[in-house]
Amino acid sequence: MVRTRERNFTILIGLCVLQIVYYWPLMPERMASHFDGAGNPNGWSSRSNFFCVYAGLTVMIIFMFRFPASLISMPNREY
Repeated sequence: MVRTRERNFTILIGLCVLQIVYYWPLMPERMASHFDGAGNPNGWSSRSNFFCVYAGLTVMIIFMFRFPASLISMPNREY
């Protein structure tokens, strides 16, 4: 079970890296990163900032799932 979980996390990180490598040259230098309720862009970021936030959030979520349940203080934490 643990081996499978670690392998899945490694595959997920690898897919994230492959996605960034593939899309990096296809994206413009200035990208819309925030949209209003009608779908119009109202916030902009550079391509490098956009992908850094994407990679950072992906890694943060992966490590949140690897965090030991004994260190989480909430009911039904094993679930």
